[in-house]
Amino acid sequence: GDAWACGNGEDGQLGLGDNAHQLLPSHVGGHEVFFEPLVMVSAGKRQTAGVAKYGPIWCWGSGNYGQLGHGDSGRNVVWGVVRCHGGVWGRAHAGTDSCWPRVELRPGS
Repeated sequence: GDAWACGNGEDGQLGLGDNAHQLLPSHVGGHEVFFEPLVMVSAGKRQTAGVAKYGPIWCWGSGNYGQLGHGDSGRNVVWGVVRCHGGVWGRAHAGTDSCWPRVELRPGS
């Protein structure tokens, strides 16, 4: 489905393209952004993670120490995909200072 967000956007964790706070739910995106439906979203204090139906995981928010898994550092006010080699992402958790994906290997991989 689609992702909606509201609350503190200081670190870009709402995924709306800016660092503004939102008092009402705002549309982050759906198929047009993530290319397939999201089946799970986890919101932490500074990061947000979303798992798409066929495995890609997306993380956004504070990544000053590389905690988004994009291979860089800094704030990401828009979504970035986290690459997974040899499996598909099954679950994700956005904590206080991290974005934790969980790999579930496909049979035969």
